[in-house]
Amino acid sequence: MIRLLHISDVHINKSFATKDEVLRHRMQRAVIRSFQNAITYCISNDLDALMIAGDLFDSQQVSLKDGELVKDAFEQLKKHDIKVFYASGNHDFTHYDSKIRHLDYPSNVKTFFGDDVKTYELHDRITHDIYKVVGCGHVMQHESRPLIENFPVGKHIGLAHSMVASPITKGDEGDYLPSTIDTLTSKGYLYFALGHIHQNGPIDKHETIYYAGALQGLNSNETGVKGGNLVTINDGQVDVKFVALAVMSFEKMDIDITGLDTMDALFESTKVELGEYLKDLEQNKLSIEIKFTGRSKLYKTLKNSHEISDLRLLILDYFSVFDIKIKSDVKTVYDAESYKNKRSVLGEVLKAVDDISINGLPKLNYLSTEPSSSVMTEGMEDQIMTYFLEGYDED
Repeated sequence: MIRLLHISDVHINKSFATKDEVLRHRMQRAVIRSFQNAITYCISNDLDALMIAGDLFDSQQVSLKDGELVKDAFEQLKKHDIKVFYASGNHDFTHYDSKIRHLDYPSNVKTFFGDDVKTYELHDRITHDIYKVVGCGHVMQHESRPLIENFPVGKHIGLAHSMVASPITKGDEGDYLPSTIDTLTSKGYLYFALGHIHQNGPIDKHETIYYAGALQGLNSNETGVKGGNLVTINDGQVDVKFVALAVMSFEKMDIDITGLDTMDALFESTKVELGEYLKDLEQNKLSIEIKFTGRSKLYKTLKNSHEISDLRLLILDYFSVFDIKIKSDVKTVYDAESYKNKRSVLGEVLKAVDDISINGLPKLNYLSTEPSSSVMTEGMEDQIMTYFLEGYDED
């Protein structure tokens, strides 16, 4: 029996696009601590190997500190006779003069850094059975060749950072070392460890081809608990269990603020709803994105970045969450349809917006690429209503 931890998409040296330096540092620390959790899990559970399916690093700019951190982690695994199988991805691609390729890895680390298919052995400590780990890496940032087609057939373990169309892919993840479920299935592997897609789960009906997903959520769109897969192979039978390893996770919630017309009322309502949402959760491990919806006279106020920032800080002071992000999808309280039927300047403007949305703009010769009419008019109706009617009491 052998037991492996399959992880991918760690992105250790990710810079994070935020102006908040404290939050940026905390996110970078969360990524590192999640990776350290994976190392600790391997040691605590006496696993045979750690499999890294690409994007251990976020970029080629690997600092001395980050390089030493990774090497020290691998040295810890070596002391416990745990092997590391590491295939490079599109972020940590390993061209021939890459710093990532030339880090002084300890002897327990077996790398797949080239476009040639490599095979390493992994021994069962008890039965002494020999398993073969087959993989390849990215030598260029955009590896568009279907290299998995070159993998040998057999009862092996596969490792690659690959874009495979599946139920858990969105279709916009890029054509990186592309393959298909049929190609991977045709190899007959006991388990195929994939990286690149940041969602965890199997992609084939036999549940032997898995994405590990991101080890740690990297933005508010990567919601839910993140981690890796514990893979147990025993006498040809494979068992896969998800293991939570991330330090924090992202969540999203909508709050309908219809009828709330002051920021004080909005704050009090948010405290109640968010408090209910968080009551059974570990607050300090959650980054929450709140989206306000409904119709309110706060429509324009919630377009003001300073008002949003003040509200965010108030909520952060009240709760012990990792972070708060606020979005507004609030509509104006005014009913546009009723004004379209009135003879007024506002009515004519609203009807003109409708006409542009349906029929588009007249041909504009000076534009080489004309914007989509739906994109141009998105949200315009609410803005026009507020512009014309702000301060006007409909009653």
